[in-house]
Amino acid sequence: MNNNILKVVGISILLVFTLVTPLTLGYNISISEKQIITEESNRPISYSNTFYVGGTGPNNYTKIQDAIDNATEGDIVHVYKSTYYENIKINKTINLIGENRDTTIIDGNYRKHTIHVTADNVFIKGFTIRRGYTDGIFLESSYGTIEGNNINSNKQAGINIWLHLRFYKNNITGNIISNNWHGIMINGAENNISANKISNNIFGISLSSYNNTITYNSILKNLIGIFVFYEVNNTILKNNIIYNILGAFFELYFNEDVNFTIKWEQNYWNRPRIIPKPIFGIKFTQDSVYPGFMYDKHPAKKPYII
Repeated sequence: MNNNILKVVGISILLVFTLVTPLTLGYNISISEKQIITEESNRPISYSNTFYVGGTGPNNYTKIQDAIDNATEGDIVHVYKSTYYENIKINKTINLIGENRDTTIIDGNYRKHTIHVTADNVFIKGFTIRRGYTDGIFLESSYGTIEGNNINSNKQAGINIWLHLRFYKNNITGNIISNNWHGIMINGAENNISANKISNNIFGISLSSYNNTITYNSILKNLIGIFVFYEVNNTILKNNIIYNILGAFFELYFNEDVNFTIKWEQNYWNRPRIIPKPIFGIKFTQDSVYPGFMYDKHPAKKPYII
């Protein structure tokens, strides 16, 4: 390896270790512990009442949280366009629907999470969600859907799915996620991340869990487009990964009992490619640390329309 290559590898390692410290601290979960997740079925939800926030209708609420507190399982909270300076907690299965993604704004005013979800089967659509002191949306729940929102300017993550052993099978689709530290931070398992535009974050997607599917997203103009840390059996398929400083990077920790199978397939990487696209990263064993490569074996020849 010549001196120029050594310099590039050294700079890459230093850059990533500097940036990922907040992400990597505290994650030391063995593969065997992950087996405690059990399958659950989405329970059917019958929608009954609609609660209105804002607007000029009689008995409309002025605060989103007040409407949520008075709703029951299966109700709809419909929010008219305005700016709501709130830090919302959703602890029941509801639909939270904004009138217009660009003009129905929930502003966390840099206090706590802007939206904190602790109930399963929650649906959130049609908002600008911004200025969380930590996350725009913090999911401590399963089977939720976050669809068609503009999520930006949060100090940690636009969306944070937390955490490994309990929360999974959320659907994140059709969102515009920008100007956060992490666009989407995935610490839960078996989630679907699709058709999002993820741009101008430090990390576009930070992936620290397993059996997730990331497909048909535009991941662009981030410092690192996709960062994979530690985990197995993820599928990263048919995304546009373009104009990032680093398209993707990984840290993997190997032992004799684990077979790492992260599938990169048919992604578009800045330009048409006819040979496999190498993905640089770092591999750790009990005895050593060394650079490594994964490959997108069949990179796309043209970008996807998303």
